[in-house]
Amino acid sequence: MLSGAPSNAMSFEAAGYLVRETHRDDSRAVALALSATGFKVIVEARAVVKALDERLTQPLGGPSGERTLLLAAALRDLLDQSQP
Repeated sequence: MLSGAPSNAMSFEAAGYLVRETHRDDSRAVALALSATGFKVIVEARAVVKALDERLTQPLGGPSGERTLLLAAALRDLLDQSQP
């Protein structure tokens, strides 16, 4: 598990984005699921990210534009080189 994950989950639960559900086969196990509010926030966030992606990549031909794809490939290459 990632450090900080339990406290993040508790924060999201307190904000109403997650709900705890008892596992149907093991009453000791607990699962986290998106609440209706959490699902709505995810849908809204995806729309914002898509609009931002389209706006920022427009000068390069949009998200699927050849220049955008070349830039993304070059950035991946740089990141790969920085990994030990």
